[in-house]
Amino acid sequence: MVMRPQFDRWLVGKAVAAGARLHEGESVIALRMYEGGVEVNTNHGRYQGRFVVGADGVRSLVAQHLFPGRRFHTIPALESEYHGIPLPSSVHTVPTAVISLTAAEKGYGWVFPKHNGLSFGVGEFVKGANRPRRSFDLFVRNEKSLEGLSISPPLGHPLPIAYQRSRNQENPWKGNLVRERALLVGDAGHLVDPLLGEGIYYAVRSGQLAAVAVFSALRQNPSHLQHYEESINKEFGQEFYVAAQLSRIIYGLPRSVHRWAGRTFPHAYQRVLRRYCEVLQGRETYQGLWRRMTDRLAHPFARRR
Repeated sequence: MVMRPQFDRWLVGKAVAAGARLHEGESVIALRMYEGGVEVNTNHGRYQGRFVVGADGVRSLVAQHLFPGRRFHTIPALESEYHGIPLPSSVHTVPTAVISLTAAEKGYGWVFPKHNGLSFGVGEFVKGANRPRRSFDLFVRNEKSLEGLSISPPLGHPLPIAYQRSRNQENPWKGNLVRERALLVGDAGHLVDPLLGEGIYYAVRSGQLAAVAVFSALRQNPSHLQHYEESINKEFGQEFYVAAQLSRIIYGLPRSVHRWAGRTFPHAYQRVLRRYCEVLQGRETYQGLWRRMTDRLAHPFARRR
């Protein structure tokens, strides 16, 4: 695992090495589309191009200016970091990721080990006054791997959960990711896992798919930009739908039910959590996880795999 500043610097370095021009300390003020291109106004100047890619996060200015009326849903998350040398012995003895389904009322807590540090936090998948902060305080107070650490105040992050209008629509993002000569990727496109709130994989992958679509639009026809939305739906559409259904089941249960299940059926509960972690590792899909669950319910006495 890696801290975001290091990862982001690495990505920027790769982009510059590939020929991108980096403008730092320059804020976008407004964007507009005109026939044949897009204009971006900043506090330093004005730029024109044939296409614009909005990769500017959950509160994307590209989305605000060029995708009016776009709907989205966010969940609150609080995260903090610990940087210390040496790390506490409790961290050294258990250098694993912690995912706690009992850390939040309707969400989960996490501890991710990094090089000479930790990232930890809580995400809540339901609304509630001050609930994320209350859940965060309880989590860091009770989580053994955080014992003895000096905890910095957490920072808030709204996570833009993927929005789907209907399972039956061919393209649930229709009109939401591509508009004329603009497209949205990552958090700006609200391509965030409805179950885990994970967005890095979808940000990187949507950037790759956007590059293919823009290249095709430049070489052949601007209308090829629409292929991007089709590609996103093909790769993520059904996965996000299943993740949303799992989210309703998992976060719909009180924390007491998770504690009871863990104590009463420890082996079965751990098996479910292992599958859960395999999704994080990219070794399992939500569709595969859903098939295993429904198969288990349909054949409860079949031999376990």
